[in-house]
Amino acid sequence: MIVIGKPIASGIPAAVYGFASDLARTIESRYPAPEDEDALGIGTTLTGSAVTLAAIRGTLEHVLTEEAHRHMNALAEHYEAGVKSLFADLGLDWSVIRMGTRIEFLYENTNPRNGSDVLNSFKDYDLNAYLHVALLNRGFVLTPSHNMALMCPATTRAQVDAFHAAFREVLEPVVGRD
Repeated sequence: MIVIGKPIASGIPAAVYGFASDLARTIESRYPAPEDEDALGIGTTLTGSAVTLAAIRGTLEHVLTEEAHRHMNALAEHYEAGVKSLFADLGLDWSVIRMGTRIEFLYENTNPRNGSDVLNSFKDYDLNAYLHVALLNRGFVLTPSHNMALMCPATTRAQVDAFHAAFREVLEPVVGRD
């Protein structure tokens, strides 16, 4: 079985899934297709509208390319290295985790094994709120429920460098090195 969600259509609500034929037959025999798909009339990630299908096709042809991934991964490595270097410079015993082009920092030096480990690293909610708002005020958005950034094909090295500078600016007063 394969399931791909949000990124497959570059932000348009969409998801795709596929099964081996034997699994598909088993699912079909146990769960016949309902007659009233999308009963609410508002569309879902599996609606399959013309706009959704065009977004998926455009994403596969022009965004999720080898060249784009080389670019995004190089920027993710640069982002990760810069954040780790900043933590070391400021004497913060925090960690950075990266999966491909997704990078997140945690408020403790940990190698999380699951979502609970990540959640447990968020002990200072005031600090978390401050960092998110201070960075937002400088033009940078970290995901609200994480300290996560994602690189995309349009992200530039200059933007990553600017984030590093803004992050230093908002962290230095917190650790008393302003």
